[in-house]
Amino acid sequence: SIMVPLSENNRYPYYYFVQFVGISINGFMLDIQSRVWGYGLNYDGGIVIDMGTVLTYLPGEAYSVFRSEILKTNGNLTKKSGFEELEFCYKEDPTNVYPTIEFFFQNGDIAGLNFVSFKLDNNQLLLQVEEGTVCLSFAEGKDSALTVIGSNNLQGTLLTYDLVNEILVFTYNKC
Repeated sequence: SIMVPLSENNRYPYYYFVQFVGISINGFMLDIQSRVWGYGLNYDGGIVIDMGTVLTYLPGEAYSVFRSEILKTNGNLTKKSGFEELEFCYKEDPTNVYPTIEFFFQNGDIAGLNFVSFKLDNNQLLLQVEEGTVCLSFAEGKDSALTVIGSNNLQGTLLTYDLVNEILVFTYNKC
């Protein structure tokens, strides 16, 4: 399990927010400024968990860096018509090696840690769009200040919202 602090944002009153440190691809931390994740004095966005949204949406500035790094990976990328939001698709093949993606969250020194990581497995990383084709479950978001982590990235994870202590607990589950 990992624990991360929850916060609220008046601009989005129906969500609880978590703070991102960043995203890594194949062990390389992407060079995305912290303000993109909602840090700073003009806190106008942030990171939300939305189980009603399938994909993970990154702000344009973050997605541009994400896209650039994914294109550097040696993958069997294929473009599928009809899935405009899903830019990175692969023909399913048992020999495919997909990128390793890991989320890093600010932890607020819960249990003596400054940050914690959440590494996506292939079920969380990929979305089957049709027989024989899977796509990375990431897309460019429409809101430049908001990152939405969708349900596909959280498959097999139990989320416990402790609103009294303002903590979100991610528990890996075999479901």
